[in-house]
Amino acid sequence: VYLTNPKQLNIGIRGIGNNGFNTDGIDGSVGVFVDGVYSGRQGMVSNDFSDLDQIELLRGPQGTLFGKNTTAGALIINSKLPSFDPELTAEASVGDYNYRELKFNATGPLPILDDKVAVRVSAYYNDRSGTYPNVYNGVAQNAREGDGIRLQFLTKPLDNLTTRLIIAHTDQNFPTITPVTLQVYTPSALQARMAAAGYTLLVSNANQRQVDINAAQNATTRSNLFSLQNDLDLGESGDITSITAYTGWSCHTDNDNDYTQLDALPDYGSCNIERQFSQELRWASATGGPIDWVVGGFLSRQQLEVDSRVQFGTQYNIWAA
Repeated sequence: VYLTNPKQLNIGIRGIGNNGFNTDGIDGSVGVFVDGVYSGRQGMVSNDFSDLDQIELLRGPQGTLFGKNTTAGALIINSKLPSFDPELTAEASVGDYNYRELKFNATGPLPILDDKVAVRVSAYYNDRSGTYPNVYNGVAQNAREGDGIRLQFLTKPLDNLTTRLIIAHTDQNFPTITPVTLQVYTPSALQARMAAAGYTLLVSNANQRQVDINAAQNATTRSNLFSLQNDLDLGESGDITSITAYTGWSCHTDNDNDYTQLDALPDYGSCNIERQFSQELRWASATGGPIDWVVGGFLSRQQLEVDSRVQFGTQYNIWAA
């Protein structure tokens, strides 16, 4: 797993995993499925899971059952189901770098619906200061902040029909990593340009990790998910499963791309908006027979909008000369 910010998540299995996280429009070669729903951008799952039930890792290829973008394998993440037995859990953690984390889970029946519907509420919040001190403003880079809530409903309108509804929202904000200059060769021409700009290049080390930037270096994401799953038990004739899902995911990045105090490239980034709809329908045989079989279909529509930008500052000629 390689993660620099909420957008740039790369997952590989056995050293294989083309994600193209810097190339918008390319899905990863490791398919990620959360509660049966395919994630078009691997960055969609860089958030926390406070109600995690199971993780399954399948090495690739997995095209027979999963189909889309599973050449290197599949990562299956399942959250806990709502339960009719009341349960409440809470967790709080603190640590260095002002680390704070809160997790909350509650499940049980809904009395207003005659206890025929079980509900689960899962929420989290985490925050941590940065580890790369910025001498320009005293605010450290490489911080973390995220929050999310997941609401689930489970009901059995018929003895052999189970319906599960999931509504989820997550936010993330990373003042991201900035490159640290460990050594620089300074020929006279470069020194003259820096002197003319009234700037001295900061040289740090791997322990202090000091940076010197005068503009934002952030990445923020927001995700909204809706999922409806129906499972029909046909007894000896097998099971029919339908999963309908919609995900809206957006990402905004700001990058001081000269990585200095110069007003050279104060903003270089993009705004991504992904809208994804999927419909899966499958019929699986009952287990224990001489032959296991699955037949079904999968419909997926993804719309990705990318707006990239670059802003040139008043000192760009000094930085680029």
